[in-house]
Amino acid sequence: MKKHRVVSLILMLAITSGTAWAKPRQLISVQVVRYTSDPYVLRVPVAGHPGSSTTNCTSTPSGATTTCNTQEYPAQEPSVIGLPMQTGYIYAVMPDGKHVTLESWGFMTLYYPLSPGSYDGWTDGGKVLHIHVPYYNPRNPKSPEFHWHKYRVVGTW
Repeated sequence: MKKHRVVSLILMLAITSGTAWAKPRQLISVQVVRYTSDPYVLRVPVAGHPGSSTTNCTSTPSGATTTCNTQEYPAQEPSVIGLPMQTGYIYAVMPDGKHVTLESWGFMTLYYPLSPGSYDGWTDGGKVLHIHVPYYNPRNPKSPEFHWHKYRVVGTW
């Protein structure tokens, strides 16, 4: 029983600390040289269904008159919906002088195009880089707002 308490205590400390096994963040400055984007359409399948109908009948308290109403639902063939997406590519110079190509994709790439310049970022030493980028919200007069956006290192140039 004592053994289980010790293991539970160790697990609780590891979970609450949050950094027990995580790699430390390394804050860096990234020099963006060029940004390009490649739009594409994500194809999402939609299941079809057979046609059906539902009939509801109501009658008077005496039961003499009955009114029926039928609602029909037509069959739907399986289909595919196209969702506009975009892949963004950043050609950047890292603090150590290495020239890297960073990739980001999805809906958010539409809102975070980067102009050439210097941006703050952080990495855990792996292939993922988070960059603090401006987001211009047309409904907010205090634009730009800044958000962390995730990019993946996909090559060098």
